[in-house]
Amino acid sequence: MEKIPSILNNDNYIQLELPSLFEKLENLIRSAYGKDPLARVMLERDPDKLRRKLDEVTEMVEIISRDSGIPVSELPDIRPLLNKIKPEDAFLEGSELNQVKINLSCFADMNAYLNSYRENFSLLWEYGSRIHQHKRIVAEIEKTIDNQGEIQENASPELRRIRKEILQLEGDQKNVLLKVLKRYSEFSQDDIVTLRDGRMVLGIQQQFAGKINGIVHGTSGTGATVFMEPMETLRISNQIQNLKMEERKEIIRIFRFLSGLIREVRNDIFYAIENFGILDYIHARARLSLAMKACAPSISNKPEIRLYQARHPLLILKIGHHNVVPSDIVLGESFRTLVITGPNAGGKTVALKTAGLLQIMAQMGLHIPVNPDSSISLLEDVLVDIGDRQNIEQDLSTFSAHIIRLKQILAEANPNTLVLVDEIGTGTDPREGSALAIAFIKELTDRRVLTIATTHHGELKAFAYSAEGVENASMEFDLDTLQPVYRLKTGTPGSSYAFEIARRYGLPDDIIKQAEKIVGPDKGQLENLILDLNEKLQQAEKEQREWSIKLSEAEGLRSLYEGERNRLKREKIEQRRKAAEEAKRIVDEANARIEKLVAEIRKSQAGKEQIARAHREVKELQQNIDDILEETTPKPVAAGEFHQGDVVWIEALREEGEVLNEPGEDNKVWVLVDEKRMQLDLFGLRKLEKESLESRRIFRQETRGQEKLAEGILPELDLRGMDSYEAIEATSRYLDQALNQGWDEVRIIHGKGTGILRQKVNDFLNRDKRVEKKRLGKWGEGDTGVTVVKLKKESGE
Repeated sequence: MEKIPSILNNDNYIQLELPSLFEKLENLIRSAYGKDPLARVMLERDPDKLRRKLDEVTEMVEIISRDSGIPVSELPDIRPLLNKIKPEDAFLEGSELNQVKINLSCFADMNAYLNSYRENFSLLWEYGSRIHQHKRIVAEIEKTIDNQGEIQENASPELRRIRKEILQLEGDQKNVLLKVLKRYSEFSQDDIVTLRDGRMVLGIQQQFAGKINGIVHGTSGTGATVFMEPMETLRISNQIQNLKMEERKEIIRIFRFLSGLIREVRNDIFYAIENFGILDYIHARARLSLAMKACAPSISNKPEIRLYQARHPLLILKIGHHNVVPSDIVLGESFRTLVITGPNAGGKTVALKTAGLLQIMAQMGLHIPVNPDSSISLLEDVLVDIGDRQNIEQDLSTFSAHIIRLKQILAEANPNTLVLVDEIGTGTDPREGSALAIAFIKELTDRRVLTIATTHHGELKAFAYSAEGVENASMEFDLDTLQPVYRLKTGTPGSSYAFEIARRYGLPDDIIKQAEKIVGPDKGQLENLILDLNEKLQQAEKEQREWSIKLSEAEGLRSLYEGERNRLKREKIEQRRKAAEEAKRIVDEANARIEKLVAEIRKSQAGKEQIARAHREVKELQQNIDDILEETTPKPVAAGEFHQGDVVWIEALREEGEVLNEPGEDNKVWVLVDEKRMQLDLFGLRKLEKESLESRRIFRQETRGQEKLAEGILPELDLRGMDSYEAIEATSRYLDQALNQGWDEVRIIHGKGTGILRQKVNDFLNRDKRVEKKRLGKWGEGDTGVTVVKLKKESGE
């Protein structure tokens, strides 16, 4: 990179390997112009400007996904040429004019391409609209200069005349030379006419040069051949040279004309170059986003980091997205300091670097490889102490160098910075190192600084467990294989697994037992506790995966039931439509017959016999309608008491329903009708000879994982797979049931996904009077995929 961005001179960012990422990004930039915005990049601290930068990349990603992307190519840098023609009399040569033409043609393509997408990609079109098309200049250069940079013969009538005369004279000159060559053949070195300094000459042997009347234009490298222009062709040669000078003057005149056209729009071209470079830079960021399967995080208005399914970007580019284990890195809500423990080579440093590098990338306007629900805040800086900082030249040990760096961090840290410290407290006596590390972390925590530190010191685990605002985390370790899993797990400390690994690799058992005695029972008990806890957690996660499979199967069944329910609904609507059409037909026929009878009565002046016949026909119509109603009305069974689970016919609604509870003293029951609960009087119901309703079975399926209402419900509702409307309706029903069942606290499972379902459900819960308070799930409860709700005891039906 010609211009080194100031951001790459920051030692904090160097430790996070930002230069390596810059190199990857620079390799994706196609033009020299795109490297300028890269060289000027800084951490953005204005939320509106950062959102725009991220949205620009999002638009570009969509464009690339639609087709091959914007027309960006490796253009020659014409800025020096534009500076060259700034003086009025300056001009560009043919090859230089071709470079300008190539640029202007590409600029025109860019403008036209983005203009076709201007409605859908307005942010990118803003840059495209500033790149103007200079078609006249391109056309003038194309008809004047060929692809090799040579001026074409038809560039002007005068140039065509001059070149025609030159061609004719060169033919005459060649004929004369051939005659002379034949005359002096015994003196010539060969029978070839050659060019020397633009003139046609003969090659004469050196010893015979004095015998030829002509002008010497040089000798060969060995001196054996003298190149002579015979006096016979001198006049023609001079005419040719004069014409070539005229040709050059005409060419310069044409070059000056074309250069003048470019000079008139010189500033506009500079402006186009700037905007083209920005588009090239956005294009490179979008290609990087696609390579990492990245996305734009949301921007929080408070100091926090919420990186879900975060992966280290350089690892993705090296070994592939699917080979990098993701981790959730969260800071700023219930704790601002995270202490990560675990075995060597378990991924602690990678997790540390991932948090820092993703924070910097996002503030640079880059997409980051995380879940879309992730968010970052706009921090002032990221302060880092990673790696062995030993400096022999300054006579600093590793510990001394770390202490100096920690002092600098303390001087700069504030609530709007992120501090990352690797292997804090190492390089000296473990007890003293632990004490210094605890004091350092406590100071940063008290200042409310976002901090992540890695360590092997057990004392820090205990400190993180008891200190407010501090949380333990560990890198997962497979206890069966004693191999790292590289996944960060928040909420539990990790073990170094030193003794277990030593046993695995065959260190004598008596040595290991002696080491365990030296460590002492307290530390041994702590390590055993951690091991036991991790073992239980791994078992719980295994069971969770098994339940997830079962849940997927249940969701599949639910989908089938949902389809069947929709089919029944469609059939019901169709039956109603047909019934209405049939009823209309019957009524129309009845009206027609009655009108006919009335007309006959009037015509016959209402005789007794005619009136009696009309009454009989009307009675027949009424009986016909009554017969149809009797056929289509569900048949009730013998009257009796109503019980929970009975299927009933509701006369007022002309619908079937299912009784949800035993009748009360007020002779009212709750009835489920088309998935809606309503309280109805018994006298308006008729018991039907059915076991249950299809709609009722669907209702039970929607609240999967729960027992039948008659047997009670579990304190958990799973909304995954529903849309927002269905989820809110199901949540409202469930809260009533949970209160009736006597639950104080329940879990609403909405999943992580895009976060829309979580937001809609939480908005509903915020307004619901049955909810006393709520919170997102903690680690082990489902994290942000679950909302835990505490219900008001006084809330009722």
